[in-house]
Amino acid sequence: MDGMSFASLAQIKILLVPVGRISKQSFEQWANLIRSFDHIRLDEIPPDTREGQSRFMPAPMSNGYLHLSYPSHPPPPWHTSLSLFRISHFPLGVIGIADCSNPDTPLTSVLAEFHAALDQCCPTESAFPLTSRCYAFEEGDENSQVNMASSDPQLVVIPSVMGNKQVYVGTLISELCAEILSNFANLAKALESASGIAALNSQQLPVISRSDDLGGHFMQYSFGLPKKSRPSTISHSSSLNSISSMRDSMDTVSNGIRPHPHRATTGTPTPSASGLATVNSSPASKKRTTTYMSATSNGRLGKIVADMYLLSGRTSDAVQWYVESLAQIRGPQDMIWQASALEGMCLAEVLDLWSATDAPLPPVPGSKPAWSDISARLEQVVSLYSRASPAMSSPTPSGQPLDTESPTLSLLLCQAALRHAHFLLAIWSNKGMGRSAFDTMLGQTPCQPLSLTSPSEALYYRMSAITSIPRSLIGEAMNPAHGPHLMHLLPRDQLQVLSLIAAMYSCLGFRRKEVYILREVLAVLMDMVVASREEATAKAAKAIMSGEASEGKSPIPQNPGLGIAGAGLDHSSSLPSSATGLGAGTVGVRANFSNDGNESILRVVEYVCDMYGVDLSEVGITWPGSDPPEGESKGDHDSPALSVEDEGATEAFGWPELQLGVVREAVAIAEALPDYPALAQFSLSTLRIMNPHLTPTEQMHLYATSGRALATARRRGDHAIIAYWAGKPVLSLEITPLPFARTPVQHPISDLEPRSSGEASGILGGRRDPFIYNPRLKSASTSEMVAVQNEPMEFVITLYNKFYFDLEVQSIRLSTSGVALRSMPVSTMIPAESYRVLRINAIATEPGLLTVRGIWAQLPGGAAQEFLLPLATDEEERRTDRRKSILDAESIRTKSSGLDARPEERSKRRQSLVEAAKAAPPATQTFLTCKVVEEQPLLRIRRTTLSHGAVMLYDGETSTFRLTVENISSIPVDFIKLAFDDTSVSAAQQALADGELPVADAYETEYDLVNRPVFLYQGISNQCIGPEKKAVIAITCFGKAGCSHGSIQLSYSFARRQRDSPVDVFHTRQIIHPVEISVFETLRCESMDVMPLWRTEDSGSEGTIQRSFLQASNPEQWCLFSVEVSNKCDGPFEVTFDRVQDESKDSVTRLVSPGATVRIILPLKRLSLPETVTNQPIPTLSNRQFVVSKEKLSAAEEKTQRELFWYREHLLKSIKAHWREPSSGRQGEIYLRSLRLTMPMLRALQTSPCKLEVTLLRQDDDGEAARRGLKYIATPCEFYFIRARITNESALPLSLSLSYVPAYFGLMDSALFDSTLSQIPVGLLAIGDSVEMDTGVSFVDSGLFEFKAILQGNGRTPMGSIDVAISILVE
Repeated sequence: MDGMSFASLAQIKILLVPVGRISKQSFEQWANLIRSFDHIRLDEIPPDTREGQSRFMPAPMSNGYLHLSYPSHPPPPWHTSLSLFRISHFPLGVIGIADCSNPDTPLTSVLAEFHAALDQCCPTESAFPLTSRCYAFEEGDENSQVNMASSDPQLVVIPSVMGNKQVYVGTLISELCAEILSNFANLAKALESASGIAALNSQQLPVISRSDDLGGHFMQYSFGLPKKSRPSTISHSSSLNSISSMRDSMDTVSNGIRPHPHRATTGTPTPSASGLATVNSSPASKKRTTTYMSATSNGRLGKIVADMYLLSGRTSDAVQWYVESLAQIRGPQDMIWQASALEGMCLAEVLDLWSATDAPLPPVPGSKPAWSDISARLEQVVSLYSRASPAMSSPTPSGQPLDTESPTLSLLLCQAALRHAHFLLAIWSNKGMGRSAFDTMLGQTPCQPLSLTSPSEALYYRMSAITSIPRSLIGEAMNPAHGPHLMHLLPRDQLQVLSLIAAMYSCLGFRRKEVYILREVLAVLMDMVVASREEATAKAAKAIMSGEASEGKSPIPQNPGLGIAGAGLDHSSSLPSSATGLGAGTVGVRANFSNDGNESILRVVEYVCDMYGVDLSEVGITWPGSDPPEGESKGDHDSPALSVEDEGATEAFGWPELQLGVVREAVAIAEALPDYPALAQFSLSTLRIMNPHLTPTEQMHLYATSGRALATARRRGDHAIIAYWAGKPVLSLEITPLPFARTPVQHPISDLEPRSSGEASGILGGRRDPFIYNPRLKSASTSEMVAVQNEPMEFVITLYNKFYFDLEVQSIRLSTSGVALRSMPVSTMIPAESYRVLRINAIATEPGLLTVRGIWAQLPGGAAQEFLLPLATDEEERRTDRRKSILDAESIRTKSSGLDARPEERSKRRQSLVEAAKAAPPATQTFLTCKVVEEQPLLRIRRTTLSHGAVMLYDGETSTFRLTVENISSIPVDFIKLAFDDTSVSAAQQALADGELPVADAYETEYDLVNRPVFLYQGISNQCIGPEKKAVIAITCFGKAGCSHGSIQLSYSFARRQRDSPVDVFHTRQIIHPVEISVFETLRCESMDVMPLWRTEDSGSEGTIQRSFLQASNPEQWCLFSVEVSNKCDGPFEVTFDRVQDESKDSVTRLVSPGATVRIILPLKRLSLPETVTNQPIPTLSNRQFVVSKEKLSAAEEKTQRELFWYREHLLKSIKAHWREPSSGRQGEIYLRSLRLTMPMLRALQTSPCKLEVTLLRQDDDGEAARRGLKYIATPCEFYFIRARITNESALPLSLSLSYVPAYFGLMDSALFDSTLSQIPVGLLAIGDSVEMDTGVSFVDSGLFEFKAILQGNGRTPMGSIDVAISILVE
């Protein structure tokens, strides 16, 4: 805050300059030693007894202080107009710091170098500095023998053997200050002269310069006007008043210093007019002062003298002179002089308080704060400066006056406003007006908020409450410094003013105002950079035009000539053609290779953007040899409990329009410096953060700019590496499944053992499948990918470009773990806002588990970034939902405003997330895995005996064909297994799986699958197939109706290879050979019937068969099986039905013509199955358990169903049917299982448990009546007995009843019976017992009488009815 801090008006500036070849470290060491003397007691200043030189010297035993500051740079030349108005603005002394440790460097050369440095920083005609010294420090002990004496008093040698250098340096500084105070008298004498007084009143801002030395201790000054200024019209005589009038007005002047109401209680000295004679002035000095003011009577002169008294530490004399001068400078042309005098008075009061106060002044209840009066006068100062107007200068050639005082007046206004703000800020930051606050005003300690890393709002409010100074009041005090008058300031002054405003806003915690000012600071800086670059380029062009370039005198232009905005010539058309050619297309050479300036500017740029919610370091940058740049992991792979970037939960902050303006400025600044790595970083960070708000043109411009910047940086040897910036480009990663013929399938090692049975279980089982690998029935939960060692595998990566330009990806490679994977990275170009599917081929060199974590992507000139692609497991989804709920609850529970609402600030306060992350177990991510198996052989089908892969068969016909397979790999095959599939199998398996079939139908379906397969494996010629060898496989094909397509699956492997350790599984490969099947229907069986022998008396074939069996023994043991056979084909077929019972075989052969239907009758022995068989449930041929029928049947119905099933099974086992085509000799079987058995058929087929014999006997002799065929012959009106003989042939006792039922209605009217005909009790019949039941009858009329004797069980006898017919012919 040089020149703008509150105490700068009372500080003697001593310029520190390096002399000779002193190192930076040594210079800083000795400069810090000198700077430690920031104030010196007045009693330590050596007196000056020379006549006229002790005017500003302190009196002996004075208690005041002389305040010092040590700038490193002199004021700019355009501040010369302030040489009299503000003496404290200029260095009053110069100290050169030299190193005299080198014995080869004489002291005279050191002194010459000091004079050269003094002439460079302070022009000879300048009135300042008033004195100068060169301190030569010796380092080390080896130079003690060198003659360190110097004859020039300006050079002081400080040897290394000196013990306490600090005391000696303090003494030297005191002597230097004494000489400065002595020279104040010379300056005062020059101002007292007639020319000096005339000059003071001739110009608003008079200028003083140094003339030649008169040979003594005094210097002669000359006064001149600023260049191109016109003299003021103010009269000298009009500004003079008597000393008495000034003294009389001291008590009534409104601008005077009034004592505070509480000053008497605090004991603080009051620098008022009535109390001027305090510790800092003697009676002689007061008398001299009064005489002088009476003689000159000039207010401006009094103000300057008061300034020198203030610099001399004599605050009482300074206040007196300020008060007296204020009484004289009352005109509008003296507003700035009045304001300066008021500033000096305020500072004098603060200095007195500083010297007398150690603790904060306690506030007095009901009174104004201690700082209010000083603040009010400082507000008046700012008001006076703001109302001051510059004097008109001489007109320019165009006729317009040239204003040269506006920059100076604007600078004074800004300094006064900032001085006022600094005063309030020092009190506020130190919580009151105490010693610490005064130290801050004097620049000895920084403002308190600056030392805090992150002050809270509560601290700001507390400090305002303690000091009664709100932050807004300090901000209002700074407002006058930031206005349109800033445009009058030169760039350096603008930079200083704006930087101080930004620093004060930072101390106050006004971040947004701070960054607003910092944007103006950056604008001024870049104007200076561009202006200096253009100036250097113009000088180089001028040198070329004048011919100096050929002599090596031309400066090197700073324009790199790359065509980037801000780096080329903006006004090249106004220069000669040679200059234009120099600026464009030439090689730029940087004279200074330090990047400190650029880095500091870029740090400010990043800070400004960060306050607006834009992180320009979002895209990391690094250099080779350092840590890798921070890339996508910044917000995507942080702690799981704190990172929500991979889920798209980034919180928005700020106005996009404002953020766009800020980032455009940042990119333009990096482009204009130029700093090419930063330019690329800013451009790419902007693309990444502000992508949704950028237009396509802006996106393409930023992308092209970053590419040019990186290329230029590499060309200049700067190998900066940019982190991946384009967001997550990969959407999905998949492993392409191997072709079916190459896909290995895992089997347990037990499958190598031969199986004697279980084929039905393999076909019908719920968990086993007829195929070793069946893609149709593959479980959806099986997601494991399989690859083969040393065979290529393909990865499919889906990429997406969200930008409006084509994104070039230099390298994409897989990120894997587990087994070694050999692959080559690939490059691609992703079109704008489009998807790109990329395929990468790789080879696994060893068996094991391969884990695919994601990909590594690298953009041109950037670092590779890994993108993980975990699988969306249930655990991961639950963890994501839990994190989202925590975030939602946190956002509802806590509110943030202002800059605290930035995402990074809010994340710091989310303690619940941190605690949840600590408490939660570490999250495990699941990645895509692939099992790599051992090398596998590869077979192919070389040839087949099928023509065009198709076979045509009749229904029930069987055909055999052969397949020839060849091993085309270098690995032998020692395991071969065949599996088959056809269109009938899948439909039947689906019906069984649905479980909707009745139990009997399910059995029929399973029976058809197990016992009538379409394909059947016959054998192979060679079980082990070596490399490049062949084998022949024989397969039988069966013609089944409804089958149109089939497939043969050959599974093979090299399973019995040598391994280091035993394994539990092995893998096979498959070959599927499709077969087209055409099945033609030949014969159809329908209308099956089973009849007892007694029913048929036809004279045809059935009657013949019946009579033949009736004549045989035991005709009741036989029944007749009949079925109709239809020919559906175009040719005749011979049909043969065979009976296979009790090792006896009967057959019936018939020729069935095309389209004809033939009834086949075949005698069968009746069957009798025990209840242990008929009570068994209907079985299943599969491994399904608990097969329950969907139908709700009663116990009787279920028993009947089982009885029908088991008798039908034995019936079908007793009959075999086949056909033969006479013309071709082709033959096949006839399918009979489509026939159904009914209850009447069952009764005809089933052998009765009881034997019932009915005969007609004569009553007279008990002999059997005559018979004619199957009919008995009776005579009318004769008595007969109908005898029923009943024999129990079952294994249980039976309780029976007998009934006679006539064949037709009305038959009983012609016959008389001696008892009832229905429910004649037979009684309990033991096992094997027989009983005869006689019923008397007499026929009264002739005719045919037919009866049916029905034997039924009674009570608990589980038996059906047995009926026997009897036919009686009465004639």
